[in-house]
Amino acid sequence: MTIADLITAVRVGDPQVSPDGQRVAFVRTTTDSATGKRNADIWVVAADGSSRPRPLIAGPGSDDTPRFLGDGRIAFISARSGTPQVYLADASGRHVRAVTRLSGGVQPPLVVSADGRRVAYVSDAYPQCVDDPCNAKVRDSVARDPVKLHRLSRLPYRHWSDWWEQVRHHVFVTELAGGATRDLTPGDFDSPPHNYEDAALAFSTSLYPALLAGRPLGDAIRDARRAVQAKGSSDWADYVHYGNAAFVLAPPAP
Repeated sequence: MTIADLITAVRVGDPQVSPDGQRVAFVRTTTDSATGKRNADIWVVAADGSSRPRPLIAGPGSDDTPRFLGDGRIAFISARSGTPQVYLADASGRHVRAVTRLSGGVQPPLVVSADGRRVAYVSDAYPQCVDDPCNAKVRDSVARDPVKLHRLSRLPYRHWSDWWEQVRHHVFVTELAGGATRDLTPGDFDSPPHNYEDAALAFSTSLYPALLAGRPLGDAIRDARRAVQAKGSSDWADYVHYGNAAFVLAPPAP
């Protein structure tokens, strides 16, 4: 097995059993070897394994987080139009329509109410706003402001390429029939709160001080894995870095 095999390996996850127990929907993610871009589609397979898996909802924009309604329809999150939103498809995966149009997009978890009339999910919102028109106005103002200043006053303030210092995770609910949307948790706090689980904390508190002390990257990662294993957890223990193991963080200039 090569690094290319690892990067381009097909990933499957998030299995969801249909209400009648006959089908299992799941997310199938592929990676383009040339660009590194990933794309997720929703596939389906017979629950008893009597048929081969096949695409159910697929396209150039990622489709994921399938959730069955009681009548067999499927709510899911898709980036087919740019910003991820909640969509609804019939049992065959066709007649797809957008359910949400939030300025900040939506994020998992996605939950369907017991009566199949509403969906709940997470979206990034500004603490001073109580509805999406306000969020959209503030978001547009920030985007047009030529001064790109980040004021860091709390953790976490960044996730991958996204800055979080001005927004909070809020729980939203949308009516599937009419699209009416409410922010259920307005205010200056995250709901659900960010999860600082023990394995990630053990990994980071071992890795970063070692790097700052001038340890080679490979050695620092090895010790961080051991710190996680000592917690009795497999999470983060298989962290793989494909860079130069001999890399040493340069000391700051005097």
